[in-house]
Amino acid sequence: MENEAINFVFQPIPLPGIPQEMLEVLPSFERIDDALVTFQTEMAKLRQMLKALAIIRGMNDQFLAVVRYMDQRFTRIDQRFARIEISYGVFALLSLQNADLRQQNSYCTSAHDGLLPLSNVRTGEEIHPFPATGGELQRWTGPMMRTVLEALGAAPPARMAVDALRLMLRTKIGLRRETVEAA
Repeated sequence: MENEAINFVFQPIPLPGIPQEMLEVLPSFERIDDALVTFQTEMAKLRQMLKALAIIRGMNDQFLAVVRYMDQRFTRIDQRFARIEISYGVFALLSLQNADLRQQNSYCTSAHDGLLPLSNVRTGEEIHPFPATGGELQRWTGPMMRTVLEALGAAPPARMAVDALRLMLRTKIGLRRETVEAA
């Protein structure tokens, strides 16, 4: 019964002493009723739209959270690439520097000629300990040679023989095979 509309047509009643023109300016209750029904219908639509906007806002918040997460991930990826680029640049620079030192070491012709120490390719620091001469290298143990090889970026197999490690290290530091190996 609440939602039943009351339909009636308001007809101005002629009143004595009031001109008809004044009665025509009275508000139309029919129009007011139509306007209120239209207002109620439009407000219901507005409520539905606001509910939809709230849902969209929630979805937008979720979307923004995903975008922020992805932005953080991309930032970390960019930082990793920057570190890789820097590491690669340092590695390349140290490799060039070590190549020059290897070349200098290749001029050693006796076991007593002094060797120039190479740099660790990861840290850039001079490798320590480093054999002072080719003759000293002949007295080094496997673990000592393995340490220098790893600092140069080589990864010798775990069970590599000492003579093979020595040959590998001689090559990595620039010593020629024909250099006199006796101390």
